[in-house]
Amino acid sequence: MAEAMKSIGYYTAFIGKWHMGPKGYFPIDQGFDQQFGVADAGEPGSYFAPFWEEDNNPYPDAPEGSYLTDRITDDTVNFIKNYDKEKPFLLNTFFYSVHTPSEGPKELAKKYIDKGLNGEYANFGGKVETVDKSVGRILK
Repeated sequence: MAEAMKSIGYYTAFIGKWHMGPKGYFPIDQGFDQQFGVADAGEPGSYFAPFWEEDNNPYPDAPEGSYLTDRITDDTVNFIKNYDKEKPFLLNTFFYSVHTPSEGPKELAKKYIDKGLNGEYANFGGKVETVDKSVGRILK
């Protein structure tokens, strides 16, 4: 898709979960001009930084304890805000949520625990709400 869009003049960027091959098959190897947040694994070791093992972590600079969905959203919003090329762009953003592990933001997991859900389901609810809020931030 990226190669096709580039052929008609688009700049292309990919953010987030790729899960279509290891290094050498990443988005930038498949026609995308830029990529952010792409790792060899289809799921993170944790949704709280550090997200993956050191040699596979696309966000080694993430402050400890920061949340992966928020970082992907920040990258997406920053790309859109700072895009200054004359050509149109194709931007793909794929969140790792709501994949395992079941780790929602602590304040949102508590919200769902207070509503009567147990740990795994409360975390899932927090993860879904975080993705919903992220899509809202991107659209805004």
